[in-house]
Formats: sequence, structure tokens, C-alpha cells
Amino acid sequence: MGIAKKGFIFTIFLLVTGDCWGYADSTSTVIKDLRNDWQYIESGRYQTLTNQKAKAIYFNIDASRYKGYFISIEDENPFTVFIDNKLIAGKERGQCLLNLDSLSRLYSSSMVFGIYQRKGIEKLRTTIQAPISMEQPFSNVLREQGYFLNFSILAALFLFAYFIALLNANPKLTLDYFNIAKIFSVQEREDDLLNSRVTASVNLLFYLFGSLFTALILLIIFHFGESLIPVARYFKIHSLAEGFFQWIKLSTLISALLFFKLLLIYFISFVFHLKDTPSVHFFNYMRVLLLIFTLVAMGCTFYFMIHGQRPAFYLGLLWMSVIIFILGDLMIYFKLLVKASFSGFHLFSYLCITEIIPLVILIRILLY
Repeated sequence: MGIAKKGFIFTIFLLVTGDCWGYADSTSTVIKDLRNDWQYIESGRYQTLTNQKAKAIYFNIDASRYKGYFISIEDENPFTVFIDNKLIAGKERGQCLLNLDSLSRLYSSSMVFGIYQRKGIEKLRTTIQAPISMEQPFSNVLREQGYFLNFSILAALFLFAYFIALLNANPKLTLDYFNIAKIFSVQEREDDLLNSRVTASVNLLFYLFGSLFTALILLIIFHFGESLIPVARYFKIHSLAEGFFQWIKLSTLISALLFFKLLLIYFISFVFHLKDTPSVHFFNYMRVLLLIFTLVAMGCTFYFMIHGQRPAFYLGLLWMSVIIFILGDLMIYFKLLVKASFSGFHLFSYLCITEIIPLVILIRILLY
């Protein structure tokens, strides 16, 4: 087949499908996010793309595995698409949807896609999609959507019942934990939050609630932002039972970290002769933790309602959490500055060990 004839056939293909001329099939389902398959060229060789800055990425697709499916390429800026080093499409912005069956007939079943984005690939998204109208009663896609949604609903109902039980048992303490105004209040009364009994049984129940709540929201972020969050690969969920297993595992880990933090606060306060600060410090930390993940939960719910699918949104929620944690540390500093009779540098050194260094380690684990 001559070059002119082949180009004419592909032009007809684009005109018939309309995929790269602004058409986007709204009734489609994401089968796979291809970001983990991205590569870049370095010294003439393909290298796996992790956090490198790049303007051109490459990935291989075996079209025989995705019969009847489409490849979707989306960006807010202009981009060009290549197959086997041949230019096939360009788009100013938005979605380019290409039928893999048609492409495999024009080229081959195994194709190397290349995408060039002059402004960088930070907002680029590549996915395999299937029309919802396709009959696939036993497909993995429908099972994946069902089991994770079911797990999230059941876990949320359990947490809601847990919260109602805590509220009925001790309404004042429950409202204190969720009192945003007290996070930003410099003065802290001695009788607030049972300060003299930081390890009281009712407070331990709140620590468990905070661990379960935090773990659930993190699992949701890991599930939908997996391609951009490295640690998410350790908490993958493939069934309803595995969802609860991962929830228990992550909750246990968070509970252990909270217990370690409590011990660290008591030990460092003893070393720095800050005897009256541990309870105020830890209670305020729990308030900040609950506030952050309440806001994140609201963000996830809103994004789900508008059918958002960008992993970058969930990564952004984690960064927002980090920023609020930093502001919370600043408020803890001012609270302790009023309560203790030591210099600001003395308290800053205390917070470096108990807050800043652990936060840096947490950022390194979650986001890099």
C-alpha cells in the first residue's frame, strides 16, 4: 500500500470516528490508566518514567488485548500523537479518542505510541476506555467499580455508627475533638479534653476512630491516585474482603504511629523539661488530624459526585493535608509558647523533633 493511499485511509478513519476532532464518547468506562507504562528516551534507550521532567513520553499497547476498546489521550494544552514514529494526530486541547481495532488494522496489533507536549506532561492523561454500552457482564471493570464502592460504603457506615456511639457516650469530648475554633485558639483550658488523662479509655477510643477514619480516606486516595502516589502500590484492593484487610492493616499502622508519637512527645517533653505540654500538644494534633481528613473526605465525595477521574486531584489533596499540618504545627507552637516559660528557640527545637522531622519523613514516604 502506497504512502498516499495509507494516509487517505487514515484520514477517512479520523473523519468517520471524529475522535480527534473534538468528539469524546461520554458513555465510556476507564479500563486502565497507562501512566505506569510511560517511558522516556535517554541515551538512545527507553527508560521508565518516574518523576523525571519530560516533554515526550512513549508506551506500548497490544491492541489484541483490548478488542473493541479505545485509547483516550487528554490534556489542557496542545499535544501531538505518534504511532511507531509516525505522526497521526494533533489536538489543541481536550480529549483525543482513538479506536484500537482500527489502529491495529492500519499498523499492527503491537504499537508504540509517542506523545509530545511542548509545555510538559504534568497534566497529560492516557487511558484505555470501553463504551458502557458494550455487553460485559463478567468484565473486571464492573467488578472493580462494584467492590471498591461497596467497601467504601460499608466502611463509612461502620465509622458513622462508631461516631454516633462516641457522641452519645461523651458529647462534650466529641465536640471538643471536632472544635475547629480551638485549633486556632492560643489559650487552652486545663479541663479541656480530659487533659490530665491523655491515655483515658474514652480518649483511646477516639484515637482508634481517628486511625480508622484516616486509613479509609487514605485508601480512597491511594485507589484513585495510584499512578501518582508511589506508596499506593502497597495497599491495592482487588476484592471486598481485601478492602477490609487493607483497611485493618493501614489502621493498625496509623494507630502504632500515633502511639509512637505520643511516647515521643512525652519523652522529648521530659528531656526539654516541658512537663505541662504533652497533653495540649497531642490533643491539638488529633484535632488537626481529624480536621484534615474531614476536609479531604468532603473533597473526595464532591469529586466523585462530579465524576472526576484525574489522579492529580488526589495527589493535590495529600499536598493540601501537608500544608494544613504545617499550619497546625504553627498553632501548637503558639499554644506552648503561652503555656511554657521557656524561650521560643527552646520550643522550636522541641517541635523540630516531635513534629517537623516526623512530617518530613511522612512526606518522603507518601509523596516521593
